[in-house]
Amino acid sequence: MTLNQAPLFRLFRLMADKNHLDEFAQVGHHNLTTSIKTEPGTLAMYIAQDSSDPSINYVVEVYRDEASYQMHVASEQFLAFASFAKDGLTDRVVYHLTPQLLLEKRAPLFSEKASSLSIRLAEVTVNPDNMADFKAIVIQEMKDAMAKEAGVLVMYAGTLANQANVWRFVEIYQDEAAYESHCETEHFKTYIAETAGMVADKQLHLLKASVLVNQGELEYEN
Repeated sequence: MTLNQAPLFRLFRLMADKNHLDEFAQVGHHNLTTSIKTEPGTLAMYIAQDSSDPSINYVVEVYRDEASYQMHVASEQFLAFASFAKDGLTDRVVYHLTPQLLLEKRAPLFSEKASSLSIRLAEVTVNPDNMADFKAIVIQEMKDAMAKEAGVLVMYAGTLANQANVWRFVEIYQDEAAYESHCETEHFKTYIAETAGMVADKQLHLLKASVLVNQGELEYEN
């Protein structure tokens, strides 16, 4: 599905109370798997844990538009999650992202249990003078990865709504071998080499997939 209008793209960092991790997993699973099946405007939802601390959870959401989001927040499954969050979460940070490129493989993704899927979250701050050049290079690299690598399932890039030089990348691979293979490709190495002097800061988070669902075949370019 090719979108001509920018979808809503959000990233959450949720700290779950260590005494409520099982309940967090249950309400999160219900929220995501029900929403992707019953809400046409909910295009993708992912929950993944920090590999070193299961209480740190990252949630990625993509909605077709504001009306789709409002339908979601009125749903039974979201209200159940919101009720849990009052006592089950100790901290919540939301990043409103301007989508730059969102790409998915054709087949819908529905991974609701621990799996071999590999997920990475990258936080990249670009020097303000290099913003246009960085965008052109990284967008081409992502398109090449999606087109040429069977093991690349999802490639998302967005910038913070209030800081256009701060990027967030969400990448989902078939397995760890697919990620390692990606890092050896010519297009990835070219991207690293050509942007080396453009990046002021970069942090890469290895995440453990919890629930990863999307409708598949999403394509949007800003």
